[in-house]
Amino acid sequence: MPMMAAAAAFAPAAGTLTAKIGARKVIAGGLVLTAAGSSLLIFLNPTTPYAQVLLALVLLGAGDIAVIRPIADVILSAVPRERTGSAAALNRAAMQVGGALGTAVLTSVLTSVARARRITNAWN
Repeated sequence: MPMMAAAAAFAPAAGTLTAKIGARKVIAGGLVLTAAGSSLLIFLNPTTPYAQVLLALVLLGAGDIAVIRPIADVILSAVPRERTGSAAALNRAAMQVGGALGTAVLTSVLTSVARARRITNAWN
């Protein structure tokens, strides 16, 4: 929920910034926000205060929308007007496939690491 709220709150600013300073800079800033939010999540443990979790999720939401919106603008402005529907559909399909592949790879890596740790701990 905090990610969606942050994305909704930051979406107008992302659009305004894209028009003022260009898509590349906004996308780069969004990636920095996403990296900052992700790095905060690395330090999570059962005693982590909710404020830290909330900050991480807000950074992730703002960073995601700061990347997704300018990319969609660039893609849609690069095609003729009569092809914008196809371009938007292709963009969305690419996001879905990328998300599915990313999830599969991440799950595979985390499962391998967990299995290796369990085997190593069993020997100790």
